[in-house]
Amino acid sequence: MSRKYKVRYDRIIAVSAIFILIIILIATALNKAASGKKDKNKKTPSSSPSITSETNSSSSVATVEKVIKNNSDIKTGNLILVNSANPYTKPAAPTATVIKDYPAERHYYVVDNEVSLNTDALIALNQFMDGYYSVNNSEDIRIIDAYRNSLTDVTSEIITGLSFNIGIRIDANSSAQYTPTDKYAWVTENCHKYGFIERYPEGKSDITGHDASYSHFRYVGVPHAVYMKENNLCLEEYIELVKGYDFITGRLKITVGEKKYEVYYVPQNTANDTTEIHIEPNKNYTISGNNIDGFIVTVEV
Repeated sequence: MSRKYKVRYDRIIAVSAIFILIIILIATALNKAASGKKDKNKKTPSSSPSITSETNSSSSVATVEKVIKNNSDIKTGNLILVNSANPYTKPAAPTATVIKDYPAERHYYVVDNEVSLNTDALIALNQFMDGYYSVNNSEDIRIIDAYRNSLTDVTSEIITGLSFNIGIRIDANSSAQYTPTDKYAWVTENCHKYGFIERYPEGKSDITGHDASYSHFRYVGVPHAVYMKENNLCLEEYIELVKGYDFITGRLKITVGEKKYEVYYVPQNTANDTTEIHIEPNKNYTISGNNIDGFIVTVEV
């Protein structure tokens, strides 16, 4: 006799539910594994590297070049101010060149074989005297004082190799005092075109602390000499003026013929041994200390 079996739907449903749950668990595990692998392949962002250029928000220039100067460099350069309040730091090795040893044809005389000048100043002096000769056909200007190795007075700027005194040659052994009259007026009237200033002009003794002198000239570079001449400034006044200009908020603009320059000041970083100076990229520039508290940057634009 055959036995009839009753179908237990409740058991079928239970088994199906368990089967579905197993499938869900397997799918979840596979999904997590795939996700974990994807995360491993993804690179974790690292911190930004040191940037050597920055955005300049005040102009159309996108980046700047950074120049690092030792703070000791504030004592060097063509724009250093040397006086009783700011003595000169004499370098270990002389930086001046004996004038008579410099290979150039000269249209002027020197008092002896010791007087020397910084190379930039000497090259400019030769051009200066070439100009004087071309106008006056005369070679009677004599350098009667300039840097010598024996100098020790660090409050006198003659020790820098950037300045000199001139006289009028009478013969091989004597000179007359220089005054800017007659043909010699050309020297004082045109010295700025070659980068020289009349260092101790009349009416400025209370600022320079030095008696006025027609015969003492100082090399500072063309744009600075031209600006000082046009604005009747002595070196002390100009150094102070430049402190009001910086890379971001505004630079002193100077035009000499077809050339344009921008000048600005960067204070010494007193919290460090070096100072960071910003320059527009791909520009010709010079950096000079002021021998006081910072740097003067000159950029040809």
